[in-house]
Amino acid sequence: MALQKTNTVIELWQLTQNWLLLLGNKPNTKFCREEITSHPDYPAITAVTDFLDAGNMQYQAVQADASYIHEFNCPYKTTGK
Repeated sequence: MALQKTNTVIELWQLTQNWLLLLGNKPNTKFCREEITSHPDYPAITAVTDFLDAGNMQYQAVQADASYIHEFNCPYKTTGK
């Protein structure tokens, strides 16, 4: 499943579901949406990490200088300010 770059705004729960699909998982759309959007911190990233923790899924967060972002092999990259 390849995602195309568009000007469309994508919700955090959709981004998470798409990421899980790219990793070979088969998350239920309704379940992802309800679990993530009902989190008290939504749309903070803690809504996603708590969702992943509840499913015993492993993940890693990394912090790097912005000049190295092109070296990451990841379909979804965010930069914080």
